Amino acid sequence: MEVKKRESVKRGVLIALSAVILLGVVALLFLYRPTDVKLPLLDTKEMMREVSPEWEKPGKYWVTYRETPNVLEGENEVAGIVLHHTAYEGSADRVVKDLCDPSNPVSCHVVIDKDGTRYILAPPEAITWHAGFSKWGNRYRANLFMIGIEFQGNTLVEPLTEAQIESAIEYMRPIIEKYNISADNIVTHQMIRDAYREANPKNKKAWPKVDITPEEYERVRNALDTARLLKF
Repeated sequence: MEVKKRESVKRGVLIALSAVILLGVVALLFLYRPTDVKLPLLDTKEMMREVSPEWEKPGKYWVTYRETPNVLEGENEVAGIVLHHTAYEGSADRVVKDLCDPSNPVSCHVVIDKDGTRYILAPPEAITWHAGFSKWGNRYRANLFMIGIEFQGNTLVEPLTEAQIESAIEYMRPIIEKYNISADNIVTHQMIRDAYREANPKNKKAWPKVDITPEEYERVRNALDTARLLKF
């Protein structure tokens, strides 16, 4: 009887000791959180490119096609180019999704992500809804004769990346050359909105448009000049 009692006590002590050790290990795992360990970021776009036939690389940067339903009937004259920024700090995929949403009647021709990836939403000859109240020269409704480029991000917060500018040059080169677009007709959304407001000061719906900054516009212009694409 005494032997069984001792064995029972010994077993109880072992169980208690095991429980203490286990709790100690769990506590260490919970409390020890190394701050110098960085997990690699997954390039989801790179993963998509491996499985999707919609991606191509005709130049230095990747291109994919996401057709937007937000186009108007008729053919764009392609006499100019309007530069925008999305003013959105998140993913370019979210912007593209919104611009392809038929319940959200806005769109553009291309979105250029910070890494230079281009999302082509419509061909240059399509009329997309990117300009709104607009005027350039003696013409209204810039959507009908100008294409829209959206740079992902907010240039009021951070400048365009070099990749964005280089990718924009890749995109614009064949369009400028094919349609002989003059330097005077490569403008910002703010410029065509200000021209409209100056000619129509009573239109209260045409509020001031803050878009790509003059500094970033000048960077794009300089890149176009270096690429010999500014035609005067």
